[in-house]
Amino acid sequence: QGQKNGKWVMVVDGEAGPAFERFTRLTFSPDCKRVAYVGEDNWRADSGIPMTSVPVLDGIPGPVYKFVWDIKFSPNGKRFAYHGEKNEKDIVVCDGRAGPEFDGIKELMFSPDSAHILYKSQNKGQANDVMVINDKPGQQVLSYSEIVFSPDGKRLAYQAARGDKEQF
Repeated sequence: QGQKNGKWVMVVDGEAGPAFERFTRLTFSPDCKRVAYVGEDNWRADSGIPMTSVPVLDGIPGPVYKFVWDIKFSPNGKRFAYHGEKNEKDIVVCDGRAGPEFDGIKELMFSPDSAHILYKSQNKGQANDVMVINDKPGQQVLSYSEIVFSPDGKRLAYQAARGDKEQF
């Protein structure tokens, strides 16, 4: 990192990126060809929380969010996704395209073959989780756990609980 006009810049392979007050979540793609991070600005002095977060992919800043929680490359390094919060709603953006809005998102992951993106979502007033695969919400269950793709990415297994009974 270096400084520019009182802000910091991320320097990757000698090239300076956009300036921000702080950076988090620096990561390289599995094939080492791409780099991503989150730039943060407008920190609140009373809480130490940023007011704006921007995903940066290969030195190019994306849209401004209140928070950017996760940034992920697919296993082959060709796809990129992140979880952002804006206007009190959470979304997953994959390959530059925003998915449906939810009140909460967790456990963002790609399949081993990089073909599928999966995450758990929840909306206020709903006690249940909804698994979202490739932007398509599935059925509501009390909770999902032990989510595992087969090594070739063609199959998915998970444990789901409905009420007091566990379903597989």
